[in-house]
Amino acid sequence: MNGVELIDAILKQVSDGSGVKLGLSGFGFANKLIPHKGRVVATGEPARDVLMRTLHSIDSRFTWLLLYDPALHLYVFNLAFAAEPPLSETPLPALPRQGDPTPGGLPFDPRN
Repeated sequence: MNGVELIDAILKQVSDGSGVKLGLSGFGFANKLIPHKGRVVATGEPARDVLMRTLHSIDSRFTWLLLYDPALHLYVFNLAFAAEPPLSETPLPALPRQGDPTPGGLPFDPRN
């Protein structure tokens, strides 16, 4: 299954087991979820653990929010990134020192 199908299958099991209506919000992360291929295997585990394991197999930054709409009597599942990706470890270029040549030529000398 792709990532959307995996999450949908987990939420369906929760909904069927609890009798609570669960809805999926519009997936702004479809570009991350759809290409992912995997499967869910769980026995006697809390659904939140299965869900997090599944989400982290797609991207370790994923987390989720479960919001309640009292007008519709519906819980809505939302995905979010918990953190930005780490910055690259590329060192910053050294700052030029006085007298160093620059890409534009020799350093500017206001006396000339």
